[in-house]
Amino acid sequence: KVFREVAEAGWNGVEGIGGQGSAIAAVKCNITLDNDAAEVHGLRRSDWGGNNPTEADFKQVAQTLDEILYFCDQHNIKGFHHAHLGTMIATVEDTERC
Repeated sequence: KVFREVAEAGWNGVEGIGGQGSAIAAVKCNITLDNDAAEVHGLRRSDWGGNNPTEADFKQVAQTLDEILYFCDQHNIKGFHHAHLGTMIATVEDTERC
């Protein structure tokens, strides 16, 4: 019902649904909904080194994001990210580290 109402309001998609699990699951949800794009979640710092992630943590995050974006490409869906407080990529400096 909600998705129908969103479509009737003229929107092409939605941003996230609670309880999706993994980032790949979020992309799969958008594929199922026939959306052209999916937010690639920023991966929470609490899962990747806490408040002071190391260069190795950033390297692992970058590899994970590459895998997610590859999955997006394979399914003809555009992956995008916008920063959230507490995610690994929240600042310009974080982006440069990845």
